[in-house]
Amino acid sequence: MTRDICIAVTDADDDWAALLREIDDAGPAGRVTVRVRPSADRELQDRRVGSVLARGYSLVPGGGDGEMALTPVPSGILYVVSASDGHAAIPPWLPLVPAGRFRQYLVGVALSQGAFCESVTAFAGESWHLDEFIDESEVAEFVMEFVASRDIGLVQILHSKVALDLLPALRFSFPRLRVVIDLGGEGAQSPVLVTYATARYGNLVDLFFASDDATGNHLEAAFIPPSKIRVMPDAAARRPEAMAQAHQDAYGQLLASSVG
Repeated sequence: MTRDICIAVTDADDDWAALLREIDDAGPAGRVTVRVRPSADRELQDRRVGSVLARGYSLVPGGGDGEMALTPVPSGILYVVSASDGHAAIPPWLPLVPAGRFRQYLVGVALSQGAFCESVTAFAGESWHLDEFIDESEVAEFVMEFVASRDIGLVQILHSKVALDLLPALRFSFPRLRVVIDLGGEGAQSPVLVTYATARYGNLVDLFFASDDATGNHLEAAFIPPSKIRVMPDAAARRPEAMAQAHQDAYGQLLASSVG
């Protein structure tokens, strides 16, 4: 039988640490449901609620007074991947995001069959290679229907100009959808994509992961708010394990921010 825990955003650090330990120790079969009493401190709320969401939970309508209910069903994330010079189709950190933390889906577009096959061998979730069965003109309709049918809460863009061009329609149709994009790297097209993303769609992206200080500086120069920039400043931060953890934490906090 699933146990129900009620906790306030403003409860002590020790209480929240104990809750996270219980979730981690229980495993999928013995997890609790969590009801959270909200706080006016949105930064604290997003961080604490996000720490639960990043452990395989999703938000459902709660009780009175804005109470949030978190159930042990993973939130949905869609990765949209395209080809880019200087980058593997799937970055080395992505397969390190545990399958049970989120329901993970991958769509490859403008991607060779070889690059797609390389991608899916490292990815445990549901994968679609759109170039194989639909025209580029049909990509938008497919992605929109996919987001709706899979109850996707967050889209992660990986080197995909095609995905960037879908953002106005996605944000209009799904106002609570959160969007993350990774930018930077050594490829010749990386600065071009940074400029394209910031100049046309900077206001539609919730978080930019910058792989180096130069990309972070470019984002700031393009008037992207510092709160929307996450710079991975050194080799230690860019290790696949560290990148996977940073993305998990960010996903949880962004999904939490979709409430209210």
